[in-house]
Amino acid sequence: MLFQTKFAALLGFAASAVFAMPDFPGGICTSPLIRKEWRTLTTAEKSSYINAVKCLHTKPGVLAGHPSHDGVTTRYEDFLSEHKLQTPLIHWVGHFLAWHRLMIVRYEKALREECAYNGAQPYWDWSLDALRSNFTESPIFDPVTGFGTNGRWDPDEPHLGPGLTGGGCIYNGPFKDWRIGVMPGAATGMQDPKGCIARDISPIFPQMHLRPDQVAAVNSQETFWDFELYVNGRSMNPEEFGMHIGGHASINGNMSNPYTSPTDPLFYMHHTNLDRVWWNWQKHDSSYRLFETGGTLGPRVMETYNGPPIPGNSTLTTPISLGFLGGDQYSVMAGQVHDIQGRNRKVPGLHPSIKGILCYDYADPPTQ
Repeated sequence: MLFQTKFAALLGFAASAVFAMPDFPGGICTSPLIRKEWRTLTTAEKSSYINAVKCLHTKPGVLAGHPSHDGVTTRYEDFLSEHKLQTPLIHWVGHFLAWHRLMIVRYEKALREECAYNGAQPYWDWSLDALRSNFTESPIFDPVTGFGTNGRWDPDEPHLGPGLTGGGCIYNGPFKDWRIGVMPGAATGMQDPKGCIARDISPIFPQMHLRPDQVAAVNSQETFWDFELYVNGRSMNPEEFGMHIGGHASINGNMSNPYTSPTDPLFYMHHTNLDRVWWNWQKHDSSYRLFETGGTLGPRVMETYNGPPIPGNSTLTTPISLGFLGGDQYSVMAGQVHDIQGRNRKVPGLHPSIKGILCYDYADPPTQ
């Protein structure tokens, strides 16, 4: 009942704002931001991005003190908390990819406008690392030019799968001293003492779910819903995780918690790559796939993926919102984020005044 109440409230917030939203500023998309794969960035570009992420965690949160956002004190925690609040409404649903696309755009905007970051949000193509004999040798885990590596061994943590050697706080890298006040999972209140970033990197799940051949298989799916199920996973059975849950489970720790996985900055690298996978699928047959959608509205019980969804299907008119984090400008219809270069262009099936809002693109990853 609590999830149903939150869902109704969020839909009401979004629906009331969508039709009043002006055209997104900036005209049509002629000079998109270019998102690049992490290992193609220069050392200076990597440092600039990491410093901007750290900057967000020093700025006061706009949601601090809000009754629905316990534990928030910083801008970084704003995004974590909004994801936590909406988790049952934005997973296992047809607008899963659209909502996360919107969230990443808002996060990227905060990095650029509030923390002097001049680049675009990078992505991590984990398929380049999935078949390594040691997954932690990926450049993304470099303690100097990356995000730091595994957590310390903690025998008291529940370890998801064999061969795990971490579970505790990360001990190197730029985020090793971070402390987060937002309670993990669906719990309310504030962490006291505040929690660290924890990881328990898996040697198994990358090879199960993040391989290059699986990316190719995703792109071969003919319908949006088949594509979405292949990406998101079909159940909580580890054999059926898909690349979304498989990516989270490959990092484990905070990343394995569906509510508060954005505690770890690797969340944004992972989800930006999922967004790229979606975009590659869309543009493979853009005349059909660009605005194709479907799937359930939700919500579901996150821990077990059971219970019937509310009636209806996700459509291009489904409201998606970042709630009080995004305000009216980020309370839109799902169709407005289907075309990542569709800013101020018409969206099929929507009122002519309701236009696209995005302007970015992806550079190809390096070849292996």
